[in-house]
Amino acid sequence: MDDFLFALFRLLFWPYRTWKETLENSRIGVSPDERETLKFWKKFGIIASILVVVGIVGVGGYFWAAFIGTA
Repeated sequence: MDDFLFALFRLLFWPYRTWKETLENSRIGVSPDERETLKFWKKFGIIASILVVVGIVGVGGYFWAAFIGTA
């Protein structure tokens, strides 16, 4: 399960890492639009990760309440 979650978080941050590597390899510099795009992908990765964690906790809580809590 840990390997799956690690892979999921890496997938969520993949666009950010890829865009950042592209900007760092640029020889002509970084435009303000490219910086904004980088900020967008970083926010996307953070928000998506939070939603995944909340979803996992919610599903785990549901199953705990439905199956273990009634025992």
